[in-house]
Amino acid sequence: TESVTADATTDYARALALQNWFRTEFTYSLDTVEGNATEALEDFLRDRSGYCEQFAASMALMARTLDIPSRVQVGLTPREQDDDGTWVVTVRYAHAWPELWFPGYGWVPFEPTPRADGTVTLPIYTTPAGRVNIARQ
Repeated sequence: TESVTADATTDYARALALQNWFRTEFTYSLDTVEGNATEALEDFLRDRSGYCEQFAASMALMARTLDIPSRVQVGLTPREQDDDGTWVVTVRYAHAWPELWFPGYGWVPFEPTPRADGTVTLPIYTTPAGRVNIARQ
């Protein structure tokens, strides 16, 4: 965590560094060893491949080591309506992501999971084009 965030000077910058590290240094895969113990997290961080729950939990835990309050949310990725106006929601769209607490802003979602299938996109405020200045108050 310290080496990933070494150049960051604010908690928001540290959060972005973590998010970007996961998105550039890891791959998305459902082909991982099952488990939820410490060893499973260590395997994920060593192998650098996994699915959204592992990305979300790892980023949340790493944020906590930086004294940034964090939690993991579980829900669905955004979908569009079918031509007939119905919404089709299946487990395929289940997703987990971390939220970090910033005073004055509340719980801010981040997206560390790199998804090549386009079902998950970065929140605009975490991209260079839409970045806001969230500073620890």
